[in-house]
Amino acid sequence: MDGAEIQTAGELYPEIEPYYSNFLPRDGGHRIYFERCGNPKGEPILFLHGGPGAGCSKKDRRYFNPEKWQIILVDWCMAVSS
Repeated sequence: MDGAEIQTAGELYPEIEPYYSNFLPRDGGHRIYFERCGNPKGEPILFLHGGPGAGCSKKDRRYFNPEKWQIILVDWCMAVSS
């Protein structure tokens, strides 16, 4: 992974919106939220937020070059969107 394609908190890529989001069903009626943004044909990169309870944010999408990466953000079970 080339460090020039991942930004630090001070140098973020422009805001983007997910092109797909959904929930994965889990036992006990729980579900896990995930979203995909960036390049649908790009190399996938998985982002797991800190937690518990923090949830993914719009800012988290901006750490990765959206032209190169298919960015996948996942909320922990029972976190903000899950």
